[in-house]
Amino acid sequence: AYDGVRKVGVFTDTGGSSFYDRDKDKFVKHTWLYDPVKRQWLEPIPQPFPGGGSVSPIAIPTPKGVLVYQHAPRNTWGDNGRLYRFRGEAGKPETFGWEEIKINGPARPRQRENMTMVYDGKRDRLVFLSYDRKEKKPLMWFFSMTDRTWVAAPEALVGGVVTREAVYVPDQDAILAYGPAAKGDAQWTRVFLCAENRWITPPIKTPHSQAVHEIGLVYDSVHKAAILLWPPRFEGDLRPHLFRLDVGKLKQP
Repeated sequence: AYDGVRKVGVFTDTGGSSFYDRDKDKFVKHTWLYDPVKRQWLEPIPQPFPGGGSVSPIAIPTPKGVLVYQHAPRNTWGDNGRLYRFRGEAGKPETFGWEEIKINGPARPRQRENMTMVYDGKRDRLVFLSYDRKEKKPLMWFFSMTDRTWVAAPEALVGGVVTREAVYVPDQDAILAYGPAAKGDAQWTRVFLCAENRWITPPIKTPHSQAVHEIGLVYDSVHKAAILLWPPRFEGDLRPHLFRLDVGKLKQP
């Protein structure tokens, strides 16, 4: 994710990020940082949360910096996620690091490889696209940055999707999600109308791919367009697709 406050790209636990820490006498995962102005990598920094694998860290941009949601150390499969914020003074990499954000209460969204989280700037909250443990149906969670409490959405919020790729579109006050809702799904584009608390499935053409885990969806706030980095096959070349969301043209009764 890109940290707009510190003007660096933040890559959590990329390959080969474990380095030996002499003081701790153990191997520690590291976060890599990239300066797009200088076009150079900075010195990687230790990260307090576990690395990738079956449940990778979920990193997203927010106005105060990149946030990460990741399971507790040595407990990969529990619903025990923790929140961390990337901190430091812009232009001073020696001050960069991670701080944990306290979560009130025991409730946590279930986290797996095929899930993601977005930041809803209008309501200053996080929205996690998870699923119900028993029925395996899509389940949304909301986290107020003020209350710092996770709250599961009511069961009435149907029609959603469990996916790794979603973005919040500020000028439309909506979440754009990419991916199939079920096996054989023809429509891979879903939109959540935040003000109305409901999902819609717009009847638009969406590219499909077998390599869902290699796809990336980001939002370009300058050009107000969602960018889908799409490979036609596993380990294929990435082909960008652009989409400008206009909920006024997509609304359904």
